[in-house]
Amino acid sequence: MTRSQTNKAVDEYCRMDWQEVAANFSSKGLKYIAEYCYGGMLVDNLLQGYGFKDDESWTRIEFVEKIVEAHASWALGYALDATGRIPSRSPTSRLDPMAVAVGLTFLLCLLFVLLLVLLGIKKDRLVF
Repeated sequence: MTRSQTNKAVDEYCRMDWQEVAANFSSKGLKYIAEYCYGGMLVDNLLQGYGFKDDESWTRIEFVEKIVEAHASWALGYALDATGRIPSRSPTSRLDPMAVAVGLTFLLCLLFVLLLVLLGIKKDRLVF
């Protein structure tokens, strides 16, 4: 089916009055048929946004119900497309201020002890 044929069918459907639409469908589907007009226009706009703008490009579209035993739907397709658009960034880690203070205090104490040891060694050498 070409884009022109699809648009013509959607346009004809959307121009029908409610009694005519309801007469053509079973009562089970009445709660969904109110959305068919919107759905047809949505599909056309989505496909146009993805570059399928003319009858020739529509010949490359393959509508399927399952992909490797999984049901294919617009919602699934949108979710897959949306996840590809999420920017990847490394998670940021925040240091706890208390942990930083404890670590710096420990490091300063260690340096102070090292300084005392070095001064003690030099003092012992001077005595000889």
